[in-house]
Amino acid sequence: MMNGFELLKVLSKKDICELVILTKEATNNNASIGFLYDSIDMQYLDYWNSVANSLCENHFIFVKKENDKIIATVQLIKSTKINGNHRGEIAKLLVSSEYQNRGLARGLMRHVEDYARNIKLNLLVLDTQEGSSAEKFYIKDNWTLSGVIPNYARSPDGIMKSTSTFYKQL
Repeated sequence: MMNGFELLKVLSKKDICELVILTKEATNNNASIGFLYDSIDMQYLDYWNSVANSLCENHFIFVKKENDKIIATVQLIKSTKINGNHRGEIAKLLVSSEYQNRGLARGLMRHVEDYARNIKLNLLVLDTQEGSSAEKFYIKDNWTLSGVIPNYARSPDGIMKSTSTFYKQL
């Protein structure tokens, strides 16, 4: 653990339940993170169980806990391609609405970027919904916009939205 951020090697049932709650909250607050307003609990559980089953030397999950409860998370997924072993993807940066605007997202990103450097990654990529508060966050956090893909994914209300892709050289 460093700066209060923790790398989880295993997700317990409690961790998965807390991550489901965090993901549902983000979806209900209109975050475009792969779920719809009408997503059912089993879909959230299936997602986090699949993450739990994929944690290994290429898939990492970082969390911030308060009173032993997960309040923020982000994932780093190393490329498994031989010609891409220098890069990783950022996924599911989530902060509980109760703890937003306290620098947790920025702190998690600094932590995951430092971790990426330590495991010899020098390029990170991510995508987010065009025009979202997340897009504004990444721009402010010095990520470089590489392009916009029209009609890439549905927002939580089911409307097709464009996705902005970003990269950061470490």
